[in-house]
Amino acid sequence: PKAMSSVMLLLLSAILTMTAKAPLAYGLDNGLALQPILGWNTWMTCDDTGCGHDQCSEQMVKEAATAMQENGMQNLGWRYVNLDDCWAFPRNESTGELRWDPERFPSGIPSLTAWLHERGFLFGLYTSGGNVTCSSGGRPMAIPGSEGHFDQDARTFASWGVDFVKFDWCGNVKKQIWKGPKYHKEWAKAMNSSGRPMVVDVVGGFEFLLKDIKHYANSWRFCEDHHDSWDSLKEQLLCRADQRLTGLGGGPGGWA
Repeated sequence: PKAMSSVMLLLLSAILTMTAKAPLAYGLDNGLALQPILGWNTWMTCDDTGCGHDQCSEQMVKEAATAMQENGMQNLGWRYVNLDDCWAFPRNESTGELRWDPERFPSGIPSLTAWLHERGFLFGLYTSGGNVTCSSGGRPMAIPGSEGHFDQDARTFASWGVDFVKFDWCGNVKKQIWKGPKYHKEWAKAMNSSGRPMVVDVVGGFEFLLKDIKHYANSWRFCEDHHDSWDSLKEQLLCRADQRLTGLGGGPGGWA
């Protein structure tokens, strides 16, 4: 028993030593995402065959959040409710500010954010680093991205009480890859200067910054889009295996 106690004390001492030397965060230094980011996202919520976009509305978000409460997901840590490329509307021509789609969100995004916060959820939005987003959310119009408005959009999201922002890589920038490193660094700076802590999630950041992405994001894409098929699932599993071999799985503060 004494020998066992000595071994346990040595193990505990080693663990405490390693913990003390370990970095507090592996990602963007904003104190967020210290645990894996769990939640629900609106992407591919359309009904048509071969769905490649999403449709979202105020009612849909409230129904999803209510279901997550009732089925116990929220109690297990699934707290984020995130809108993908389906919520925005052309900018205000006078101020240049982003707007929400008034038909899909008649009460407004700030009101929806408050509703979710009152029920213990966190709320996320989507934007793109280019001039337009990847999809119009099933609508016959182009949706503006954040290019040229990084600081303004980050402040707008902060004023709405947003907790999470997905930064995609669509629009004109898809063919302007030289902008990738610069734009991702600028977006991280804008978010950290917005006055509100918000999780920074990026889609193309790893491709541009590789291991340095951990300094500019809390979460980043490592693999391709995951589609609703077995072939896609197999591709994702193989990609995760490759990711494990690289040692780029991330950790508290920055997740791949």
